Amino acid sequence: MTGMHEKGAPGDDMASQGTRVDGRVLVVAESDSGGCVGIQADIKTITALGGYAMSAVTALTAQTTEGVKGRVESTGRFIEKQMGT
Repeated sequence: MTGMHEKGAPGDDMASQGTRVDGRVLVVAESDSGGCVGIQADIKTITALGGYAMSAVTALTAQTTEGVKGRVESTGRFIEKQMGT
């Protein structure tokens, strides 16, 4: 689900085709501080399709459209805690 669409919001093309998500969807991905990809884009897509996004963040990034400036990874145990395991 992660990705940037050239026009419209993430998920718009699927929503226009009548695609819907019912219930909760767990997203396990890294954060994109620019908001174009990563967990932010996945949450936008799931919401646009009518679902409820839950998340486990695997890494934090400091980035712009020009590139990644820094990255900090979550530990495996912390990701497990986020997922409730």
